[in-house]
Amino acid sequence: MLCAVVMTGLVAYRTFGRTADVPTAATFARTRVRDSGEPPSAGQPMGGQSAPITLVLFSDFQCQYCRKMDETLRELRRRYPGKVSVLFRHYPLPFHPEAIPAAIAAECAGDQNKFDRFAEIAFTNQDSIGILSWRELAGRAGVVDLPRFEKCRESGQVNGRIKRDGELGSRLRIRGTPALVLGHEMVSGAMSLDSLNAWIGSSSWRK
Repeated sequence: MLCAVVMTGLVAYRTFGRTADVPTAATFARTRVRDSGEPPSAGQPMGGQSAPITLVLFSDFQCQYCRKMDETLRELRRRYPGKVSVLFRHYPLPFHPEAIPAAIAAECAGDQNKFDRFAEIAFTNQDSIGILSWRELAGRAGVVDLPRFEKCRESGQVNGRIKRDGELGSRLRIRGTPALVLGHEMVSGAMSLDSLNAWIGSSSWRK
């Protein structure tokens, strides 16, 4: 179940507790990771930036498990409005030929404050990536200035951001998408909503 996802939970909120019908944190493997040294605000914000829980997600737009993780995170945000935000970081895998172009297009949409919506559209239309034009996907995401979007995409001005994210993923020793990082722990694989809740709500993150 790996393509690659990373989430880094910077703060754990007490709303996320364990219940009898939710898996415990012991039901999925967790790996310790070192402090990356990255600013906590780096990445594309998805959701309120003042939320007490921030999950940093490293993802690949062509990874089917990343698409499932995106759906799970959106549901998490709907259930806990104002309490959860996501910082998206790119980790395009080399065997996904459209992953880097998709990341570039997403960043350019983000320059017009449409990153979150573009990511949702890209994952929803994942089977059409490489078939639909990036301009078409940007239009569906509500990007207003499409000539500016195209100029951004062709200029390479956002490429450094994607390289930066990939280098961070390498330092964290990510091996596939999805991978989630919370504090100093990483979980590989697309987590279910219940498992994600259990992880966030585990007592070690309430200290």
